[in-house]
Amino acid sequence: MATDDSELNTRPQGVIVAVSRPAWWTEITAPRNGSVVQILHPDHGWLTFMFPPKCAERLGHALVQQAALCYDKLGSLPPSTVTIN
Repeated sequence: MATDDSELNTRPQGVIVAVSRPAWWTEITAPRNGSVVQILHPDHGWLTFMFPPKCAERLGHALVQQAALCYDKLGSLPPSTVTIN
């Protein structure tokens, strides 16, 4: 199923339950020119996603920024909309 750009600018609303510290794996996929990310979900097994280079870059950049923010603002961030499982 293809993802159009409008789906990239929305996110689930309400209280979201998240899996804490899931196992994951990533590698480059040459035939499709992108990054494969596999995440282990306790109920659904290994979920596999393929990100084109630009999407992988955006995801990596966002995670680095958020990690830095977590360290800088420890204890002072607003409440999350995500419930950690």
